[in-house]
Amino acid sequence: MVSGISGLVSPKAAQIALVDVSPKKEVNEERFLLFVLEHQLDSILFFSHQAPERAAPAIVEIKNYAQSIMAHLQHHPVENNGILGGFQRVVEVADAYEGMLRDLGVMDVAAKGERGKMVLETGAKSALLGYGAMQMLDTGDGSTLVLGALTGVVGAWYEGQTIEANRKAQIERVTAGFYTKVEQARADAVVVADDVAQKHSWNRASVGFVRTQKSFGQEQIDRHSKDLPPVLADLIRQKPLNPFLQSHSIRLEDYLDGDNTTQQKHMEWCAKFIDLARLAPSEAVYDAFRWRYMMRAGTMALAAAEQEGEGKRLGENSKAAVIAATCWKTALSINVSDPSGELRWGYGHSLALAGNLNEASEVLTEIKEHVASNPDYHYVLARLSSINGEQAEALEHLVAAIAKGFDKISEAKKSQDLENLRKARGGEVDALLAVKFGWSVTYGTFNDDITITNQSAFPVTHLVLSPVISNANGSFSPKMPLTLEKLGPGKSHTWVNCVSVKGGGDKDNRKAGLQCDQGSR
Repeated sequence: MVSGISGLVSPKAAQIALVDVSPKKEVNEERFLLFVLEHQLDSILFFSHQAPERAAPAIVEIKNYAQSIMAHLQHHPVENNGILGGFQRVVEVADAYEGMLRDLGVMDVAAKGERGKMVLETGAKSALLGYGAMQMLDTGDGSTLVLGALTGVVGAWYEGQTIEANRKAQIERVTAGFYTKVEQARADAVVVADDVAQKHSWNRASVGFVRTQKSFGQEQIDRHSKDLPPVLADLIRQKPLNPFLQSHSIRLEDYLDGDNTTQQKHMEWCAKFIDLARLAPSEAVYDAFRWRYMMRAGTMALAAAEQEGEGKRLGENSKAAVIAATCWKTALSINVSDPSGELRWGYGHSLALAGNLNEASEVLTEIKEHVASNPDYHYVLARLSSINGEQAEALEHLVAAIAKGFDKISEAKKSQDLENLRKARGGEVDALLAVKFGWSVTYGTFNDDITITNQSAFPVTHLVLSPVISNANGSFSPKMPLTLEKLGPGKSHTWVNCVSVKGGGDKDNRKAGLQCDQGSR
């Protein structure tokens, strides 16, 4: 039971309901399926330029979902049979990708732990089927690297090896066969989209496949980052974010303003994702879309809740946190298994910020094996344990949070939720959160270097070091501020020729102050 130790009163638990994500109106299933088909083909292209250990499982997942769509359409056929054929082509393309890896022996190399650099080379001189080319590059050590301008998937695994002409020819032949299949699958899908649009008198832009075939270089990647699937824009008459990109390496944060994104903007995006969840057809096969939309809605609301709760106790001013919790709970009600624990982490985190402390503790404890490497997870549990009067556990989680990269040290120093921990184990907490550094001077002939070492248990950011070196000839300081963006724990940085100490030596008096985001020293 959460106690009110040291004046910390347990907030009243909020009621966490489910969001109604049933379709607002009847959604045309053919149009939605065309969007899914376009997305799957684009996804295979997108993932194929990733390193195989990342691309292979992603493309298998795409294949499995295409097969589930096909099984659905066997019992719930749509008017245009070409759509079913389109998803069959997705399965074939996914199989072709796996075949390409087998033919090239790439996964055998990966299994041995031999990793190569992922290189995406654009602007290749000779095109390979309109997508990319093979190019020889010097790796810098005299060996050569063969890479595909489109994918980088092949050459990455042979870095440091000299590729003979026959091996290079095999790489080109096998990769060419794969991209020929992708090209044909997309061409067939365009025909289906045109046919559906004509039958329904739809604008072709509303059913996708309106882009010209171009090299999948930076321009195509930029399209993934900025453009929106036309079918969704047509459905809700606004420009929502492509929700599927959350599965890709393109991050949702790329659409926002990073740390400058306002709480209001986060909540606006939350509402957009809830609207998107109501656009998927009602059949269970589309549940994967619904829970992913709600997960993104929860992500947005949780970001707003963290801003709302900054400097406050858990449960204080928790309106956004309650909304976040309802979104995550809805996602969990659809994806009950949550094998990665990602949904329960979002739900538990939101519950804590909303003030539902007991339930938050239960949910977060349940998933500890999934998110043990997450510093924010340990920090939330440190706050909960401190409130609960479990100070040994609170300190353990705080130590773990910092060891795993937690750097909001100023916030931890002021956190009211850690008040009980500071009273019980103040010396240990102070030592853990203290900014510590060492510095030295290396004297040269004319100018001297200054080196700083971060002796804190955490990274320090936006450093300003102010050293003063004194001897019989006077006091000496750098003419320009010594600044650094970030310095990890145990790491050092040297400012070269930054000061000139007349007659400098080991007997000089030295002192320095340090300012950083985590405190001053």
